[in-house]
Amino acid sequence: SMTSNWKGIDLDKVKDFVVTKTESFILTTDGKIYSYGDNLSAQLGNGTSSIKAENYLKPSRVLFGDSLTYKNYKWEKVFAISESVFAFKKSGGKHVLYAWGKNKDFNLGIENDIIIRKPRLVTVGEENKSIYLNQIKMTDGIVQFKPFNGGFMYIDTAGDLWAAGENLFQDSWRPL
Repeated sequence: SMTSNWKGIDLDKVKDFVVTKTESFILTTDGKIYSYGDNLSAQLGNGTSSIKAENYLKPSRVLFGDSLTYKNYKWEKVFAISESVFAFKKSGGKHVLYAWGKNKDFNLGIENDIIIRKPRLVTVGEENKSIYLNQIKMTDGIVQFKPFNGGFMYIDTAGDLWAAGENLFQDSWRPL
């Protein structure tokens, strides 16, 4: 069989893709995320906030961890909206939420930094607990996690609605 390849990505392995007005993401069946487009807010997840022409011409792999390595991870799902990106990664048998890109007004759910250049773990509450995919309600196979301009919301399996972002919590987490 003939394998179709686009700019170094095996198109037979595309699991999902996300397109925003400024950038695009491709999730492969082997758990890799490739990104291309605008990178002014570091939303490509490649460790920089460079706006070079090559960002539009050739997809780059989203980095992970404190070092610029790709070791031991597998992305499961990716969401993006207006320079803010969210993805679930398998870790210790669970699917944990990470975010990167524009973090103005706490819209990634990460305190302090305005620009997040690589995926960073998102935690909730005073105990800094991770957000796991299996804690988020699914309806007809659809994950009830929604990014929006300025933040994100999700419904947990207990039916509580959680959110982070602009003017929602004054930099703290709690169910609505």
